[in-house]
Amino acid sequence: MKCLMIIVKCCNNVHITVQEIQIWMFCLYLVKWMGDGLPP
Repeated sequence: MKCLMIIVKCCNNVHITVQEIQIWMFCLYLVKWMGDGLPP
């Protein structure tokens, strides 16, 4: 899953840009929606 790869990249990257943080937060929302069984 691309979002998980981005999350791992952010977690392993010392220098995290604002754009990566925004993508990470968006992916967290997608994971929450899928966990709740709601379509994004």
